[in-house]
Amino acid sequence: MFRKLVYLLLGSLLFTLPSMAQPVLSAATNCPLPGDIFVYHRCDTTGGVSVGASGAALTWDFSSLHELSTDTGFIHSCSSTTLCDSFPGSSFVQVNGDNYTYYDTSSTALYITGVALTGSTTYNLRYSNTELSLNYRLTYNNYYTDTGTGFDGYYSYLFVDTFKYDGYGTLILPSGTVHNVMRIHRNSFETITHASVTNIYRTEGYYWYVPNYHNNILNIEYYYTGNPAIANLSFCPPNEALGTSDLSPGTKPFYVYPNPATSELTIESNGRPGGDYTIINCLGQQVLANACTDAKTVVDISKLPPGVYHVRLKSGDNASAQTFVKQ
Repeated sequence: MFRKLVYLLLGSLLFTLPSMAQPVLSAATNCPLPGDIFVYHRCDTTGGVSVGASGAALTWDFSSLHELSTDTGFIHSCSSTTLCDSFPGSSFVQVNGDNYTYYDTSSTALYITGVALTGSTTYNLRYSNTELSLNYRLTYNNYYTDTGTGFDGYYSYLFVDTFKYDGYGTLILPSGTVHNVMRIHRNSFETITHASVTNIYRTEGYYWYVPNYHNNILNIEYYYTGNPAIANLSFCPPNEALGTSDLSPGTKPFYVYPNPATSELTIESNGRPGGDYTIINCLGQQVLANACTDAKTVVDISKLPPGVYHVRLKSGDNASAQTFVKQ
């Protein structure tokens, strides 16, 4: 009788355990929008990093990643940049310092239309046939192959990319735990030709996404020159990325006012005071930085040119950002 009761209890427990659904992405919930701000944490790759297994209902633990630096990416409308005419068909651009990546989007996919470098070194790569960045139609264990072509004025480029949705589950980062995450495994072959000389390069990447977030949360990219080497490892947690309407009043980590501002800007913490602020212009360049010692910090912005600026506040392992207009 006791054994029968145990079996009944175990059976009822199994039926009440929640099942982990396979997350899916869509253009409506995952496409970047002008006004989005992403904080990237670049991590140490010394000794290598395991990407973990593929499969269903997994837990990927990257809690021990060691951060080396951070940088910020800003999403702007294409028309707001002086290079937009060089990349026809683009709807928005991500700016990371001097790096500009132009995109177009549809109801099923996100495409790269070109890449530009400004500053001391200038470079424009225009895609005559756009390169796929993310296919929203991917479902678990399915894959998609895409080709793209481009020309930078000297070299011709041919891209062949294969994407596979190879796993889903829970992702643990130094910033916290994210549930309902999917992973996309990408293999890319890039053929670069000039005159009669052709070289082929391979890169491999793993990207973790979650529904209702406009960027990947974690990416690990390998560059193959004989033995694979990690070319990039960074995480971009959703709680540090702010868009035009991500947070309602009362839930923002800090406030900036007045907005627009003319000569002074107040940075007010919504919790524990302290931390360091950085003000960045629309080109991704740092223009002001200092420490916040009180709950309210008044910053002199009178010498800044008129335009759109982003304030990033970092306290310990937490970082967030806000946007303001200087008149």
